Amino acid sequence: MILTRLIITTLSLFVFGGLLIHLSHCLSNAEAGRKKNDWLKYLSYLFIIYFILFIAFLGKIYLGILLVIVALTGALELRHNLKQYGRISSYITIFSFIILLFCLGHLLLNYAPGWFPGFAFVFLAVGITDSFSQLWGKLLGKRPLCPRVSPNKTWEGFWGGFISTLTAVLVFAFLLPEVTILQLLIMGCIITSASISGDLIFSWIKRKLAIKDFSSVIPGHGGVLDRFDSLVVTAPVFYWATVLIL
Repeated sequence: MILTRLIITTLSLFVFGGLLIHLSHCLSNAEAGRKKNDWLKYLSYLFIIYFILFIAFLGKIYLGILLVIVALTGALELRHNLKQYGRISSYITIFSFIILLFCLGHLLLNYAPGWFPGFAFVFLAVGITDSFSQLWGKLLGKRPLCPRVSPNKTWEGFWGGFISTLTAVLVFAFLLPEVTILQLLIMGCIITSASISGDLIFSWIKRKLAIKDFSSVIPGHGGVLDRFDSLVVTAPVFYWATVLIL
């Protein structure tokens, strides 16, 4: 029953996101190239979300294996962009792999009774913050949020993502029935803050490396670190926050 509601609710959010993409294209008279890239990104993200949910539904061990692959791939992406530093890039690769695995490993811990619902809650909430911040930013964005770090992020996108996430955590309340509405809203605030912070941290790293994306392994998204940057920061922050809240 929970899985069916989760699939239907998530699909509904994707449909709404697709409408926002179409609307932004119409209002900005987007060129064919941008439309193609946006829809490619949309479909890639649809696949990523359901693939990871499916892996997690199979069990912790399968998600754990996937997280190791994600952490290793992310570390190798950094190594590729640091190859000009010679031997030091190897040490950074090892260190970054340990840090990435440690942070993402928090997703394997129990947030509440029943591991999968808790995982699905934080994973989808991070995805909503990340995607809807971009969607609302493209549709309404005018005022830069942090131009020196990430010039494409706007305050309109930030607040759009923030409100979208708070709404979504209430919609996904069935995943955590023992949690109160106030606790859900606090969780939403924590997730939004940590998710956007993670995005900005990795954007700052890309600025320092003078690159647009960490790689091009994921169509429309860039690299693994480009896709999972928000989750890397949010996973440990959210876990330890929920230890206090719940």
